[in-house]
Amino acid sequence: MAQVAAGRTGAAAARSHLHQMTMRQHYWTFGAFCAAVDRLADALLPHLQVEEDHLLAPITNLGIQV
Repeated sequence: MAQVAAGRTGAAAARSHLHQMTMRQHYWTFGAFCAAVDRLADALLPHLQVEEDHLLAPITNLGIQV
């Protein structure tokens, strides 16, 4: 991804490389990438909790079990 962003390779070449990787490599590569967005998770989780708090009563009133 960094090479595509830097213009050193194209998206098709990067996609081809990804198709050659094993699932373990995928998990490691993207897990490391996703671990770098902790600030996003910290901001997003409270927002999702607020949404859940607002939606739980109407869902319950409709008789939908969660």
